[in-house]
Amino acid sequence: MRLIVLLPLLIAIILLQNNSTYAGKEKNPLESQIITSFMTGLQVEDPKQAVELWILGVNNRSGAVQFAMLSPSLQQKTRKQFEQRGWVTGVIKPLAR
Repeated sequence: MRLIVLLPLLIAIILLQNNSTYAGKEKNPLESQIITSFMTGLQVEDPKQAVELWILGVNNRSGAVQFAMLSPSLQQKTRKQFEQRGWVTGVIKPLAR
């Protein structure tokens, strides 16, 4: 199962995206290459895997994972937005009172 093999890489990218010192840095061309390579490796074999991976991306605010699940035409339309946001999506949930 390809998803299991890529899980350590996925976790590393999610941790890197959520690192506050990393989030403030300017974009690095190598960063885009790494994300592109990562997304290319995220090929799923069935719709259930695609949904599970999408949910994982949403839960972890990982734009790279969400972007990888988009069709090529949607990737073309949204890539700049993902890059501008540093490949992080969503917002941090406020604490419940």
